[in-house]
Amino acid sequence: MINDPNWQNQTETVLHARLHLMQYANTASLDELLQETLDTVCGLTDSPIGFYHFLEADQITLSLQAWSTETEQKFCKAEGKGLHYNIDEAGVWADCIHQRRAVIHNDYATLPERKGLPPGHAELVRELVTPVFRKENIVALLGVGNKSNLYTEHDVELVTIFADLAWDVAERKKNEEALRKSSEQMETMINTSLDGFLIISKDGHILDGNAEYCRMSRYSLSELMNITIMDLEAVENQEEVRKHAFETIQAGTDRFETRHKRKDGTILDVEVSTTFFPSGGYFLSFFRDITERKRVTSALEKRVAALTRPLDTNGNILFEELFNLEDIQRLQDEFSFATGVASIITQTDGTPITRPSNFCRLCNDIIRKTEKGLINCYRSDAVIGKLHINAPTVQPCMSGGLWDAGAGIMVDGHHIANWLIGQVRDNTQNEAQMLTYAREIGANETEFLEAFREVPSMSQETFEQIARFLFTLANQLSAIAFQNVQQARFISERNHAEDALRISERRFQQMFARHQAMMLLISPYTGEILDANPAASYFYGYSIKELCKMYIQQINFLPDEQVIEAMRAAMLGERSYSIFQHKLASGEIRTVEVHSSPIEFEKENLLFSIVHDISERIDAESRLKEQLTELRRWYEVTLGREDRILELKKEVNDLLLKAGEQAKYTSPQQTGRSHA
Repeated sequence: MINDPNWQNQTETVLHARLHLMQYANTASLDELLQETLDTVCGLTDSPIGFYHFLEADQITLSLQAWSTETEQKFCKAEGKGLHYNIDEAGVWADCIHQRRAVIHNDYATLPERKGLPPGHAELVRELVTPVFRKENIVALLGVGNKSNLYTEHDVELVTIFADLAWDVAERKKNEEALRKSSEQMETMINTSLDGFLIISKDGHILDGNAEYCRMSRYSLSELMNITIMDLEAVENQEEVRKHAFETIQAGTDRFETRHKRKDGTILDVEVSTTFFPSGGYFLSFFRDITERKRVTSALEKRVAALTRPLDTNGNILFEELFNLEDIQRLQDEFSFATGVASIITQTDGTPITRPSNFCRLCNDIIRKTEKGLINCYRSDAVIGKLHINAPTVQPCMSGGLWDAGAGIMVDGHHIANWLIGQVRDNTQNEAQMLTYAREIGANETEFLEAFREVPSMSQETFEQIARFLFTLANQLSAIAFQNVQQARFISERNHAEDALRISERRFQQMFARHQAMMLLISPYTGEILDANPAASYFYGYSIKELCKMYIQQINFLPDEQVIEAMRAAMLGERSYSIFQHKLASGEIRTVEVHSSPIEFEKENLLFSIVHDISERIDAESRLKEQLTELRRWYEVTLGREDRILELKKEVNDLLLKAGEQAKYTSPQQTGRSHA
């Protein structure tokens, strides 16, 4: 046959056709490739009809992917391309699925099991359909029909070759298409991401990046691709970066915080999420700018630290540590302009905390501009602001003599600030008094008098009402201050507790991962395995990923309801120790000793189980029991024989004595006495 010219010519034709299809696949779409394959195989088999189906992984769902060109143009107008349907709805050509081999129907019309053809379908005379296998599954079918003469095994070989080739190329095209779409989606995601992104080689060189990281770092992409990650790193030295990279390669992923240097030398805090891809030998890393978050967190931590200091130490709480000064300033300004009085909040010694509100020109621009006048103002503010629990202080200013009032602000019984109002006059002040004070502090008398005449007048009754309103507000601020301190203490205690919990969970995770005993974390309500350590993975024969998709009921040989009851008892502390039969991935049954207890992990109540394989111990105990039973049996048998022998010896002695002869055997008692 090798020397047959027809066979050689056909072999060359097939090889040329295969080469053509492989080259065609480089530029054609999947649909075009399948149709070209069908056109080729139809030409080689002299078949005007050709079709290609995919069979889904469930092995029951078909989808028509392509007809040959001639089938579409001349024969078949039936719809169905891309349609998914069950193999039970297919015609007799689906016999190749049931029989798992190529089938030939050379006389379609005589087939008793034929189902008929849908409207618009080509008339069918004969057909050949062959399945394509990958491992144990059928993945596709290629069929040809209406050859002018009978289909033969030679046609089967030919169609099978091209069916297999079409699947290989189609699978590659599908993978390429999926990869292309995935790449496009990834590129879109990266380019539109609010996070910076870099591709970094194993040796630290930057291979690519996105616009957001360029904006964050103030480097252009070309500049980034000419530097290494060490040029950006502001915290770790080169050895630490290498160690960190090695640990990430071992773990596969990592998430951490660090600091990067911008092109202009400024520093930004970044949160890094990185994944190592062994196939490419590079890291995909996302960087989130957390500079503002770190600033806010730092400020909050400082504030919490300040508020949680003991109040009886030298480091007393400051008013500005308790409140947002801008909010307080706005409250003070609005109060001042609503009531028509001047206002300021000071420390207990009179030093201003807020900016003056509605201060009159006399106090702000004249008296406080002189050295003696400013000292007198501070002293007056300190005196008027002295803490009075039941009412505000209302009295003339000890500097300019105008009416002033004050209320103390306290926290947890400690005086921390004064809220002062005033700078109003009534008929108790006169110009003579003002001129005298102007000369005392060295102010210009004419300007002093003009400014005094500008000071607003207010009855003492009205001013006292405003002072009581101030006292109420100051008390409210005191209450808020105390709440802030309490909240800060709560936050501090919670942070300490969370830090302790994180440390504890980190220790648990390290112990969980490294311990030689099998360990499982299980949902006590469903039995779902949430985590497993490497020792458990090795023992059960499943990967950790596979175990985390399973339920403990799939491993435990007990009925499900008994397993659920055992978990309930363990969660309630009624029973922490059990012996079960567990099934391994290999099908082997092992006897295990399970110690289970409830734990709270990542704010979830779980069941923590430590598993010990005691199969060998159980076997050894069983063998030991058997040996003890056997020894006991032999002992009892032996003991019985000795008693019988003693009885026989006694009978012999009795007979000898009766015969007047000496006893032949000495009894054990006599032997014992003879040695006494």
